[in-house]
Amino acid sequence: ESKLTRLLRDSLGGKTKTCIIATISPSIHCLEETLSTLDYAHRAKNIKNRPE
Repeated sequence: ESKLTRLLRDSLGGKTKTCIIATISPSIHCLEETLSTLDYAHRAKNIKNRPE
């Protein structure tokens, strides 16, 4: 479980609606961080939330 997931725990369920924007860099120097961000965004899009 990542730090970001823990921070967003209450926002990812219950009575809230959440929008996550993943920003990435076109720079080759940021490749590792970009891939990590894309991986997180891919996993986050599969979260099912049923706000009441």
